[in-house]
Amino acid sequence: MDLSVGFCFALVADAIVLRFVSVRRRVARFVCMSIFFAVETALIVALVGSPLHPVFRLKELPREFWLQILTCCWWVLAARELISFLAIATALRRTKIENKLLSDIVAASIYVCSALTMMGFVFG
Repeated sequence: MDLSVGFCFALVADAIVLRFVSVRRRVARFVCMSIFFAVETALIVALVGSPLHPVFRLKELPREFWLQILTCCWWVLAARELISFLAIATALRRTKIENKLLSDIVAASIYVCSALTMMGFVFG
């Protein structure tokens, strides 16, 4: 079985498992996300090397485009993992409702930075 298919199965399993874990159980949800992220990171490293400096061969253009899409998925997962970690860190401090706006702004900026990073590292 191709590792890219394994990565897709890991993405689907990640989505299914997180549907069953309640949002209120932040720590359990974060642990599940971290386990899946570790597996998906191992698979993406086996496929393209480092997601920071992926190596694509231009001879197999359709497959390389597919690998670029999978690498972009990994970057989105990395952003989701960071946002989840920050949400747990702020929940431990028992912040007020005013900080919800700040955490939403931080989450949006993380996703924007992730998108810019994808464009720079993955698509060159």
